[in-house]
Amino acid sequence: MFLEILVPVSTESFQSSFIVFVADSLIYKYRDLTQKLLAVRCSMIAFTLGLISIHFIYRYFAICRIHLADSFFNPKYVVLMILLVFLYGSTWLLIISKWLWPDEEMRRKFDSDFMKKYNESTKNIPFFAANYEHPDIDKNGIFAMGLATIITMSSLVLDAFLATKIHLALKTLNLSENVKKMHRNLLLTLIAQTIIPSILTFLPCIIIWFVPFLDSLNDYDPSYYINLICVPMLCGYPIVDPLVITFALVDYRKAVFQKIRKIQSNSSTHPLTFMETTLV
Repeated sequence: MFLEILVPVSTESFQSSFIVFVADSLIYKYRDLTQKLLAVRCSMIAFTLGLISIHFIYRYFAICRIHLADSFFNPKYVVLMILLVFLYGSTWLLIISKWLWPDEEMRRKFDSDFMKKYNESTKNIPFFAANYEHPDIDKNGIFAMGLATIITMSSLVLDAFLATKIHLALKTLNLSENVKKMHRNLLLTLIAQTIIPSILTFLPCIIIWFVPFLDSLNDYDPSYYINLICVPMLCGYPIVDPLVITFALVDYRKAVFQKIRKIQSNSSTHPLTFMETTLV
């Protein structure tokens, strides 16, 4: 949320290319710093998905490999899990910095387009981009997007595989119904926590990365649809994610509904409080 405020993400597409940039921010005048923070902000998607995969791995060991579950609380394994999440998330940082980082040539390519649309030179704009056909195909951009897609999809495939194994194990394990119900609720919560980031963060990335390809096949401007669909989804994730946890867990959900009923009860019990206070 802090990075979202500090470096709000904007996207643009010019002639079969996509550009992720910062249009304005509190630190906008520090171009290089803002550009680095923009890369970190985008990499948070990979960090989130990596952290969720660690949750699935632990849940798998807690259900299917109970004798090894305690290992997760061993300090060296805790450090290992932290390193794995860091390394997984850092792959996006590496991709951005190695293959999408703008040099002076790339800034010149997009300069006239930015001047025409935003009246701003790319020399002053923090951004990174993949150029598919503007005017020459950028093989690095295509390779980077393909690599990022494969890396991210590997995490989602692992999550789906472990969720299936856990679901099947809960059917056969000799556990009480209450314990099974608890594990099912935790699994459903974890699945919801995976689906929401996938829809609100990874899906917009796929659209931003690959929709510009269509610009060479059709005579239309994909940037309008990218900004209309993708940016609101990316910005909405920090708000939606806590709601998923709140309503997926039974105790949290009951607490919220009890609070709502209490507020409704108080408002219906004292409907004239405001009027009486005003008249007095």
